[in-house]
Amino acid sequence: MLCKADAEWFWGGRRHIDADVIVKATGLNVVMGGEAAFDVDGTPIDIGRCWTYKGLALSGVPNLVYAFGFINASWTLRIEAVNDYWCRVLQHMDDLGASRVTPHLAAHEHLPPLPYANDVTSSYLKRAAGTFPRQGDRAPWINPQNYADTQRLLESVDDGVLHYEN
Repeated sequence: MLCKADAEWFWGGRRHIDADVIVKATGLNVVMGGEAAFDVDGTPIDIGRCWTYKGLALSGVPNLVYAFGFINASWTLRIEAVNDYWCRVLQHMDDLGASRVTPHLAAHEHLPPLPYANDVTSSYLKRAAGTFPRQGDRAPWINPQNYADTQRLLESVDDGVLHYEN
């Protein structure tokens, strides 16, 4: 709380401040993909109905990667791991002459739908849960929130789940 003298110093003695933009901080609404509309060959993609592949791609969506950091640790540590993995995927695509890579969930594979951010109590993430991809209970359909698990998960770029195509 500012005392009157502090407020006068902070506002330069003015009671009115002209502004080009006013940000109302009444609550954070997290939106995966920044509210962009995604489609594959004209079919709309509902991110909340997709499965996360290693916490960085979406089942059935080609050539898409997103970077979502650790929730309870260094955000940038996971971003760096995701970027390194994706660069290796791109190099593997070049090696194969592929122009498209898509994580495919096998039709016979049944996963329990778990929240993208397990064990999170933040209201803003709970409110957004339906807009985030689901995760399963096993690799590679998980979004680990610790560095060691993430490093193990991101070791291979050719795990049989990623389908490389021309």
